[in-house]
Amino acid sequence: MALVDNQQFLIYDRPDGTGNYTLMKTVPTPMPIPEGVLAAFPLAAYGGQTAAVVTNTVFDQPDGLVMILHEFVHCYQARTCLQDLREQLRICQEEEKRGHITWEIDHPFPYSDAAFVTAYTDFLQALERSDSEAVMRFRQDLREVLSNRDYEYMVWEEWTEGFARWKENRLREYVNLPRVDIGTILPYNRVTFYVGGAVYIDLLVQRDPELQFDFPALFKAMMAGEV
Repeated sequence: MALVDNQQFLIYDRPDGTGNYTLMKTVPTPMPIPEGVLAAFPLAAYGGQTAAVVTNTVFDQPDGLVMILHEFVHCYQARTCLQDLREQLRICQEEEKRGHITWEIDHPFPYSDAAFVTAYTDFLQALERSDSEAVMRFRQDLREVLSNRDYEYMVWEEWTEGFARWKENRLREYVNLPRVDIGTILPYNRVTFYVGGAVYIDLLVQRDPELQFDFPALFKAMMAGEV
């Protein structure tokens, strides 16, 4: 974890994998980091390892530790299979070949396209009903109304952010904090895939609990539109 203080990264880790976090090094941030940041990204100053990056304000919030866990999930994805899966995507290959390294955040997805809005709304409603047949049907509709690149992008966001949201909400329920369901109100945006992915993953894990531990298999099931 990297704590940002006065534009310095205070990098903490557990070098032996056990015990408390230890301050490993302090380095200047490579760019201005805003107060209240809550993110996960690779730190060049720490061998390129992905770390949760926060400021002290997160510890003043009642759900601060839960939100840090959300970022820790992204760290775990990055340290296991994320890059291998990412490089298999055509959209990743094409965008990074032309130097567009921020495609995961700013890809011009057709969020306002009527066909997409209808299909994703139907998909979310089918998930709420736990209607497996309808989920598969509307998943196929999404594949048909989206280009291959946009479909890949949707599934990628559902898997990366949806899984972190799913884990976060499970912990919130455990400690009696309200769930986070932001993203279901029109107009849709990238955050819509957080909630859609989380609910979809919940349905898939109910069918096969091992999927929560097998990230590549979970991603494959989501890409195929399984239930």
